[in-house]
Amino acid sequence: MPAYDDWGQRSSVLLAILSSERAIIRAMTESAAKADITLQQYSVLGVLSRLGPVPMNRLSEELRVTPPNITGVVDRLEKKELVKREGSSKDRRRKEIRLTAKGAGLYERVRVGYSESLQESLDAFTAEEQETLAKLLKKLAKEMARKDGAGPQRSKKLTDG
Repeated sequence: MPAYDDWGQRSSVLLAILSSERAIIRAMTESAAKADITLQQYSVLGVLSRLGPVPMNRLSEELRVTPPNITGVVDRLEKKELVKREGSSKDRRRKEIRLTAKGAGLYERVRVGYSESLQESLDAFTAEEQETLAKLLKKLAKEMARKDGAGPQRSKKLTDG
């Protein structure tokens, strides 16, 4: 049973969530652009920062993009010396994508850049309000992942950051 039967209330909540998402993505995009990378390239750096070296197909799965698309993104990152293709330690026929020191540094600068912008906005909330907001958004992400069939593993990735 829905918490609200009134579409007006639910649409207001939905619009607030979408508006917040757009503002966050705009801050991330602007921070990435200052470092001369795209948001998609930044996302690849983020996966590699979080998981370490991974094969191309894993990057594709993590970012939910097609293999040809991720190949192009990795090619451009490799030209900028932000990532490197290496032979897998488990299977020499397979290549893994690894974050370079230059890539790790750039990833951190971009992350700090947009995090500062977001933190300024969050400073308008009390610590208790921030905690409540985080709990509610995690609950929403978990519920949406459950309904989407993503299961507990995917919903954990979505809510852990």
